[in-house]
Amino acid sequence: LGTGELRLVHAPTGTGKTLAYLVPALLWASRFGTRVGVATYTRALQQQAMDREMPRALAALASAGLAPPPRVSMLKGRENYLCWRALKLAVPDEDDDGESWLAWTSLALFALRDAEGDVDRLPLRPPIPLDSSVAWRRRLDDLLRGVRSRNACCVGEADKRSCGAEIARRKAERSHLVITNQAFALARPEFFKHVVFDECEHLHDQALAAWSHVLTFRQMRATLARLHAPGRSGSVTALDRMQRAVLEGTP
Repeated sequence: LGTGELRLVHAPTGTGKTLAYLVPALLWASRFGTRVGVATYTRALQQQAMDREMPRALAALASAGLAPPPRVSMLKGRENYLCWRALKLAVPDEDDDGESWLAWTSLALFALRDAEGDVDRLPLRPPIPLDSSVAWRRRLDDLLRGVRSRNACCVGEADKRSCGAEIARRKAERSHLVITNQAFALARPEFFKHVVFDECEHLHDQALAAWSHVLTFRQMRATLARLHAPGRSGSVTALDRMQRAVLEGTP
């Protein structure tokens, strides 16, 4: 952390490596007022680090006299959060069935209780006894697909203040240590001063997905066709228009 060098550490499962990097990372970020990221491959490890290892690390630092405690948060992909604007637009019609209204009301009450609207914390049991929960769960799944946060789902400031993904991002910006996913850490390298990558056996695939783009031959042909259509009279493609506008043989 002090020299800005890379370090690769391998340790078997269960030896306490998560706690071993959380304590110095928290101490460093708090002392120098910087932001350190902990990037994992799975949401399960993110949740485990936040719920089980983070309290131990903070307790260790508190017992050593560190005050005030470092600010910590967890930042997942946008689609793991509810967008309040999208939820308001998804209000069922008056003549929709009871399962649709119950599913929407369940989500609305959850969003009011959970500031970030983290879908992983959404209870998946019906809020009231039902003869069968199959229809309710189907309506809930359909609704969830439409109310998750997306890129640029909220453009107005009022909507951003109530969008779960934006709330989580603002909280992360004010934190000393942020537990996130590898894809975010790779796509937003400027967000962190230092990054600890856990589950590194997946890092190559994540980097390839984050920094590469797949272009098919069909897409290549379509792009070339938009630039030049040889033999087609009156073509309006860019290169053909340029050829007609320029006197051949002149500089």
